[in-house]
Amino acid sequence: CWCRKLLFPARRAIRETWLTLLTGPTKVDTARPNDASGEAVTTSYKFFVNAIGAGDPSDPASAPIDDLLRAEADAFGDLVFLDALEEYPIGNMGRMALHWIANHTSATYVLKLDDDMYIRPLPLLRHLIRQQRAMMYWGFFERSGQV
Repeated sequence: CWCRKLLFPARRAIRETWLTLLTGPTKVDTARPNDASGEAVTTSYKFFVNAIGAGDPSDPASAPIDDLLRAEADAFGDLVFLDALEEYPIGNMGRMALHWIANHTSATYVLKLDDDMYIRPLPLLRHLIRQQRAMMYWGFFERSGQV
């Protein structure tokens, strides 16, 4: 999940709502013939934020924000700090996050979410399980940015 540094309330809301449905192995009803038990799916998540100290050096609130992020990272263990400035659309931070994912996970699927999104995890997983995995892209590709 892409998230701005200041949005602890958004990360907390995600952790306390739909993300609770994805902790540990999740049974997903695949609704396939002869498969009444469903399929177990294991998920993991990370919040990607720009690195501590990578913000605007003239911002007087930078140090207190960084201290709060360190505490949040210690408490939850789900923050990944990227040495990139926050920018929209995704830009360099998105590329760096995908690079981190490629080098630190063995994920079958990668979902890119923003901190202002709410998803219905079980229907989403149910639909993903039914799809052919080769070369699948779902969503909108922003073509105005540099690639």
